[in-house]
Amino acid sequence: MLDLKRFTDNDNKDYAFIKEFVDNHYQNKDGEYFTFLYKDEERVLYKAGNIFSIFYFDEAKGYVDFTMFEYDQDAQQIYVNLGNYLLHISRTTEALEDENGIIHYINIVKGKEDCLGFVYYSQVDTKNDKALVLFYDHHYMAKSGEKQRIYGMRLHDPTKIAIRNKASKKINRPYMPTNSKLYAKVEYKDVFGSPLYNFLKDETNNKYYRIVACTKNGHLLYLPIITTGYSKNEMMDIIKREGFGIEVPEELLSLYNGDLIDVSYYWEIVDEVLLLDKGMTFKMGGSK
Repeated sequence: MLDLKRFTDNDNKDYAFIKEFVDNHYQNKDGEYFTFLYKDEERVLYKAGNIFSIFYFDEAKGYVDFTMFEYDQDAQQIYVNLGNYLLHISRTTEALEDENGIIHYINIVKGKEDCLGFVYYSQVDTKNDKALVLFYDHHYMAKSGEKQRIYGMRLHDPTKIAIRNKASKKINRPYMPTNSKLYAKVEYKDVFGSPLYNFLKDETNNKYYRIVACTKNGHLLYLPIITTGYSKNEMMDIIKREGFGIEVPEELLSLYNGDLIDVSYYWEIVDEVLLLDKGMTFKMGGSK
């Protein structure tokens, strides 16, 4: 628990400089102020409508800094501005939206063989209603209940590539699977069923060939003898022509691996504010 509390008279005095900052720089000055504990440090929260501002002392910078996020109650989404990216946080998944409006998502799924898995990386272009899906082989050593880290050095040669249109209705499924069960359900049929382009890498010559069919069981069929093979560079050119990037953003890897931001922190704040609004109280205690 964050031990979220509304401002007291003492808080109004101690944090008068924050209230002055809000009065001078915010359009909505009629919000509520709270204090809470995060890792044994007291922080200040200002909530105005669906916009939340967190004020905290940044030891590296040597002054009080702040971060802002938006909560969409209808969509059950939190949006955090990270500079070059807008972070989308749902209850189960996280994704990054870049400056061009393309949503990036990554996940790793355990394969059928021990120690083997594959990474699933998607880019969804909501403006042009199309998506890119890349698959990479990756080791899978995590035990049950653990999260397998994804390493960028493993993400250079995709084994399967799909570029499809009419993607806006499928942003959450299959482009953002939340677990291996869901993924197994949508594995290849949904991803490769009706794309703009479909390619499978032939490991014998390192060329990519068009997938000509996807069976009901999810088997991918291609004809390397009678169809044109594309080199990796040619495939990358095709991807770039469609308006997608060819590298997995470092920020996305850091987000997935838990190094970029503590996403549960934002949901804790939202949940405790909602409980306070309902008139419920919290047990005394600090941060978890």
